[in-house]
Amino acid sequence: MPPVLLQTLAVIRINLKSLPARFWMSLSTVVAISLVVAVLLAFLAMANGFRHTISGTGSPEIAVLLRPGSESEINSAVARDQLRLIEEAPGVARDNGQPLVSGELYLVVDGIKKASHTKANLPLRGLGPQGMALRREFHIAAGRMFRPGLNEIIVGKGLLGEFDGFGLGQSLRFGTSQWTVVGVFDAGGSVLESELWADAAVVQSLFKRDNYFQTIRVRLDGADALARLKAAVESDPRLKLDVLSEADYFAKQASKTSDLILYLGWPLAIAMAFG
Repeated sequence: MPPVLLQTLAVIRINLKSLPARFWMSLSTVVAISLVVAVLLAFLAMANGFRHTISGTGSPEIAVLLRPGSESEINSAVARDQLRLIEEAPGVARDNGQPLVSGELYLVVDGIKKASHTKANLPLRGLGPQGMALRREFHIAAGRMFRPGLNEIIVGKGLLGEFDGFGLGQSLRFGTSQWTVVGVFDAGGSVLESELWADAAVVQSLFKRDNYFQTIRVRLDGADALARLKAAVESDPRLKLDVLSEADYFAKQASKTSDLILYLGWPLAIAMAFG
């Protein structure tokens, strides 16, 4: 047999013997690449989903006022005197002579997730008397509205499927205070449905925040109302507050959170690709 043919047969024999090993190497490469792509797609989907959910929540007819430099409601603080000044400011809509202004608190309490039975943070919002009027899609889906002055809460319907212990009539303990769930509310599928709502005065008292709120919400009275309100706030040294539309506020929150998700997702995907 010619030497060339013998060499060819030897090479073929070697390749055939190595096929099983190369199959598993190739399979592991395909699986690794698939995992990297899956992780990256998951983070991209989370970021886009969060941005879509949050950015669709705000209304251009509502203004949000926060302490200057505050990234969100939870690290803002607005004095009670500032709330009274805003009630008399230009650009504020009125209903039967009453300003549509809501001083609100935004706190974090613990809940137990149904799936994992672990603790997770839940937002508790204390609303002023006009708080509901500023949210057109809000309505009570079951039970009733909380009564001012009592330790009663209403629960967003989106929260019910995720957390234990928030059914109608159930009692809850936040800190040293006992609360009763008296209603479930619908907010048009917005992110607000993941919140707990209660009377602002009660939340202030029980959480020792008597003299301030964390944000002020205002219904605007026209197309140029936001500009007029901003001008009034900037011209009054007692009102050191940032003013922006609710739509812009939620868009900023969505952008920051989705950026954070991507900052975590891209490095992880790159590390997996090299690992």
